[in-house]
Amino acid sequence: MNSTLLELDYSKHEFLNYSSFQSYIDMQLLPLVINGDFNELDSAVVAINKHGKEIFYSNDFWPCTDIFQSNESSVGFHFSKLNSSETLLLKNQLKCLAIALLYTGKDRTLSSSIRIVTDIRKLSLILVSKGIYTLDKLDLDLLIELADEFEEFTSGAFISSINTLILTTPNLPLSIQVEQRITSKVLDVELKDPEQYMVIPPRIYKTLLTNLTLKLNDASLHIEDIVHGCKNIISCHNEFKLSRYNDFLEDRTALNSLVTGKKNLDKVIEAFNKIDIDINSGQKPSRSVFIEVLDSCRPQLSSQHYYLSKIFSRRNLFSIPVGDKKYQISKEFIGYVSELANTCRVLILAYTGMRINELKKLSPNYAIQRQIIDGQTIYKITTRQSKIAKGVQTKNDVFVTNEIGYKAAQTLNTIMQVFRENCPADNNSFNISLKSLNFLSPMKKTALAISTNKFLSDMSHGVDLNLTMEDIQYLAISDPGQTKAKESQPLEITNHMFRRSLAYYLIGYELLAFPMLKQQLSHMSSAMTRWYANNASSFQKLHTEIQNERVTQQSKIYARVFQKIANNERIAGGKGKAITKLLDNDKNYYEESTNNRVFEESYWASLIRSNKAHLHAILPGMYCSNSKCDMRVSIELAECVDCEFDLIEEVTSIEAIRINSMKNILVLHEANELSHSSLSYFAMKIKSAEKILDDMDFDYEPFEIPDEILKHIIQIKNI
Repeated sequence: MNSTLLELDYSKHEFLNYSSFQSYIDMQLLPLVINGDFNELDSAVVAINKHGKEIFYSNDFWPCTDIFQSNESSVGFHFSKLNSSETLLLKNQLKCLAIALLYTGKDRTLSSSIRIVTDIRKLSLILVSKGIYTLDKLDLDLLIELADEFEEFTSGAFISSINTLILTTPNLPLSIQVEQRITSKVLDVELKDPEQYMVIPPRIYKTLLTNLTLKLNDASLHIEDIVHGCKNIISCHNEFKLSRYNDFLEDRTALNSLVTGKKNLDKVIEAFNKIDIDINSGQKPSRSVFIEVLDSCRPQLSSQHYYLSKIFSRRNLFSIPVGDKKYQISKEFIGYVSELANTCRVLILAYTGMRINELKKLSPNYAIQRQIIDGQTIYKITTRQSKIAKGVQTKNDVFVTNEIGYKAAQTLNTIMQVFRENCPADNNSFNISLKSLNFLSPMKKTALAISTNKFLSDMSHGVDLNLTMEDIQYLAISDPGQTKAKESQPLEITNHMFRRSLAYYLIGYELLAFPMLKQQLSHMSSAMTRWYANNASSFQKLHTEIQNERVTQQSKIYARVFQKIANNERIAGGKGKAITKLLDNDKNYYEESTNNRVFEESYWASLIRSNKAHLHAILPGMYCSNSKCDMRVSIELAECVDCEFDLIEEVTSIEAIRINSMKNILVLHEANELSHSSLSYFAMKIKSAEKILDDMDFDYEPFEIPDEILKHIIQIKNI
């Protein structure tokens, strides 16, 4: 017996006698498969799902996703492409393979079994195209012949599936005459590299994570408001649900008026029939049994909008405040909460590198940890691995993260706790689905993946996702030969791309060594880790070239500024004035014998590389030498006029700021929209710009605020 099946637990469902089903597989189903008794198999049951529903051999689709306690796949086994009378034997052989993979041999996940059967179905269709209608005809010569013609054989996974088929033949009604393991070398084919998840280009990657972090930080300031709002909404939905239950139990409404939709109604009636209650004939269960059955069926209840509106009105609950914002109850607020939850999930994935299944398996009690080692705070998130080989890996794994990942996990856990407390299905699940607030349930792996991917694709999050030429150039380095991403088209970001991107940039920026990355990503082999960080060495070279170019440009600016000062050209800014004062009328400080090195780019380059000098542009021709200054985009000239770190060698952009500020004052005044604060703001810009223009001996006409403005507003002091 495959031990995967032993993980089944039907104790809470209709099928209670699991041992008899296990005996059926061993004593009846598998012998029928080995003997190839297809007539008997046609009426056989191949599996029973967790609701007690039988899946029959004769079906052309086996939805086995909920049979095993695994959410590895959202699909099942498909056999419908082999529907002709000629392909009947191939279809039967394929179905037998599926049964053998599920119930015999080594441990195997459901998704891997489905993948193998899908690959052998492709092989079967190839055989049909050659006029061959059975897998028995396979031998080494035929495989070599097919490999020379069909592209499928350039896939290592496809060849691996053929090897699995050969190894499984002792449990199948067929014989394959192949005595050796099939490899690309044996077939004389060159394997294609499997398609990787793309690396998110640095422009999009950085901006996206920055903007999501801002959303997280804003929400964390108002977490009490959010939690309070969630509690209010859940309380209202619970009141609605119990009110509707009472309507039925106290004969104020019929069952078909309580439950909407025939499918929902049939499901409820069937659930009561299984416990010998004919609910349709008027037989009433106890209150506790009724609630238990409906909570397990999770039907859609009628008149929800009407009753909830009355509850909201009675409680005077029309909107939910979050900081200085208000969200309409309940759709708008729940939309905000769902968006915040996905924001947290993306940040956790991005700053840990964990898989979506590991995000699903986080524990609300033990997942989030931090410890201080040698004065440094280490943030960790512990989860259960989704890929485990017996005797090779432990079941728990630790992902080191940063403060953002830690904060995202804390915020998500705090929000989910409200819904978790009202989720009878599993009150220990880290992620709760918000699709139905009447019947809360844990999110499955597929739902998590769909939710995060939809979140990433439906909103831009303040990022221009249309790929630029520079983005394409980065992709050409990280993923040579990729054809999915094209210039000017939006990048489709998925959850697993963050795992690949984290590995790529950690190695590309030389922040981690391969053994450390292997441990972070919980890989069994170093080869897999190197695959995730594939081409990162190319990024290292590009990053180095970019850094070298930056140093070159900065050192040129430093050398040019000092040369201008030596030539008695004006340089403004606090640092420029300080350097100018070094000039001595009797002695040139910049004589070659004294300090000629300040004119050499190599001198400044060495200082910049050793972090003894720094330079970044604030505006064209205006630079700051303070490495701790964060002024890059939003320029406040008042802070730069006499700043000891500033160098100003050109004033065109400063004059442009002055003219624009003058224009804003006049336009706002004309529109009657000029306030005290805006006048002060623009006047400060003008005066600061004029002071710099004076320092640079630039000819301009000073701006005077018109009297008609001043007499209605406050007087502005000169700087």
